[in-house]
Amino acid sequence: MRHPSQELIQYLVETLGDNINGQGGPYEYPLLAACAFGYDEQLRYLLEKGADPNVEDAAGHRILHLACSLPVTKALDILLSFSLKLTEDGGDPPTDIMGKTPVHYAASIGDWDLFHRVASLYHERELSRADKGGWTPVYWALMNPQANPRVIRYLIEHGSADIWARFHTRYQEWSPLKLGRFVGVSEEVLGLLSPASHERSVKMSGKKKRWVDGFHQSRKGFDRGNRITCDSCRLFVIGIYYECKYCYDYDLCFRCYSSLPDSHPTHGSDEDWNEVGPEFADNGEEDPAAASEALVPNESGGNVYHVGQDDMGGSYDHDETEESGDISDDIDDDDDDDDDEVDDDNDDNDNDGDNEV
Repeated sequence: MRHPSQELIQYLVETLGDNINGQGGPYEYPLLAACAFGYDEQLRYLLEKGADPNVEDAAGHRILHLACSLPVTKALDILLSFSLKLTEDGGDPPTDIMGKTPVHYAASIGDWDLFHRVASLYHERELSRADKGGWTPVYWALMNPQANPRVIRYLIEHGSADIWARFHTRYQEWSPLKLGRFVGVSEEVLGLLSPASHERSVKMSGKKKRWVDGFHQSRKGFDRGNRITCDSCRLFVIGIYYECKYCYDYDLCFRCYSSLPDSHPTHGSDEDWNEVGPEFADNGEEDPAAASEALVPNESGGNVYHVGQDDMGGSYDHDETEESGDISDDIDDDDDDDDDEVDDDNDDNDNDGDNEV
């Protein structure tokens, strides 16, 4: 990686008097660019010269978000040495335009030291905070093929991450296990995402939710060998990604694309993007259920939602079986009063051949 000339930067700032907080370029501000590329010397220099640590780009990324998206703690250490404000006035951590906090970013990197350092800066409730699309840190952690088992275990044990939960992106419904299989995380991580029992009691009612194995299956997504990075979440893309027609080298992964226009406010329409495949690592034909699902967007209108939210449109009938799209096993506990509940005598309706909903 080409390193910037510190002498040139000092000349521009100290001799020519360039505006250290001037806006322009892909990262919009010099401070954000220095942090994004891991240029520690330049990051420290700009802060010493009075660069504003609270600037943010069009997507709401601040220097703290970028520091937490690097697989080392050096940039974060530099920021903390300058007494960077870690929370907003209300006490919450800063969020980008998608509602992601520094904890979301740190979880996605897969580095235990970084994640634990960032998590320790905030209240434990941040471990389960959902972004605007409904994705909690554990989901973002699973977007990285190098997902760290220690991070996943910590989020489950301390952040109440619900491995039964389901979430939507534009063309797909996910559980943590299904997402992990698509992304290609390790078998150790996958083992953490499977429940000890395939049924659990629903709060208050005492009825049972069943874990439908078929739903949680997924073919492995196509891995481009770290060649394409999502310019929103800063992770290497897996599967289909999207190229902006107007911005040079600006790409979004399938997850961030489903949050348009938040993920790229400048060009927030589908017409502004080219879809690039393939989606899966193998060259075999998709099964009919998966193929039909890929063609029809869900009712979320392109955003990601917790199943059970009013935005999903409509409610689900009780006693729905896997053959018709069993959603009874994976609804968040917070919505238990409205969830589908399946009695034990419905177990005969399971169909192991149904993989999609």
